[in-house]
Amino acid sequence: MFGWVVLEFYTWEQRENDWQRELEFHERFRQEPESDERQLKSSIQLLTQPRTRSQWKTAAEVSKNGQSSIQQRSASSVDSLPQEKTFKLTANIYTIAFTAFLTKNKEQLRMKSDDQMDLLYRALVMAAIQLTFLYMILVYEDFGAYEYKDDTLINLCLFFTMQLLHWSSLPEARNGIYMMKHVLCHPEQYTHPFTAFCIGLLHISTCWLCEVLNLVKSLNHKKPKDVISKFVGFATVLAVPKIMISSMEQFEQQKCVKDPLKATKGRKTAATEPGYWMKLPIAAVLHPIYWVFKRAFMGFYFYFFPFVVILIPMFKLTYLANVQ
Repeated sequence: MFGWVVLEFYTWEQRENDWQRELEFHERFRQEPESDERQLKSSIQLLTQPRTRSQWKTAAEVSKNGQSSIQQRSASSVDSLPQEKTFKLTANIYTIAFTAFLTKNKEQLRMKSDDQMDLLYRALVMAAIQLTFLYMILVYEDFGAYEYKDDTLINLCLFFTMQLLHWSSLPEARNGIYMMKHVLCHPEQYTHPFTAFCIGLLHISTCWLCEVLNLVKSLNHKKPKDVISKFVGFATVLAVPKIMISSMEQFEQQKCVKDPLKATKGRKTAATEPGYWMKLPIAAVLHPIYWVFKRAFMGFYFYFFPFVVILIPMFKLTYLANVQ
């Protein structure tokens, strides 16, 4: 470690020069987009004295001033345009049923209310299948008391299966967050905004329940093959909404999932507009629900949930052992 620090100390100037050359390349490539990349890099590598920090600061100020002048010339038009956000959904039965309630899709595909309800029922059937599997595991499986296993192979299997299932469930959970957020921002774009919000809530809830049960159940296994087999089972349950798509060839609604959702205003701004509470009367309840799920997704689930399989044994061997 100390040798690495010494090496960094003596090679720091060269690293700084390399970084400056890299910045020089990006700056010149931005100004000359039609130039050849290899020739541009070769010419920059021949520089014996790259730009100093003061020169980079001056160049940044010039570039900023140039952009500011352009922005000032179009300030009247830019200020009038709201900032737009796009939410890209992945295709499954929940997102297909969700986009069916968009007014533009209903008009474009000439869908009737019966068609919307048909897709909603299909999504509810898939949710019932998922929840039935999870209920049977939760009720009829013996979870037992967790005991730490000092086995490297089992712990590696636990961590990597949790990580793989987490990567598989991230797009599904993100779908639920995006769907709830877009309904709260633009309820006027939906024929039944409350139903669309519930689809997103149901989607993310089943996804999280599946991952939590996989975590709790996997901690009690004593053999790597048991950990892997349970992981495959829960991954299959998680993939059930995508399996339904193959039987929906007669529906053109699944093509609408490819079009990202666009939000031109935030949910707090939307709540102050006239007519918002008439379109979504129980928004006072839906906003806190979305806030809780969003904070849980960004603050814990997205980054740290797979590491729970490491933190639980650590907590048991340190804190609980001292308490007992």
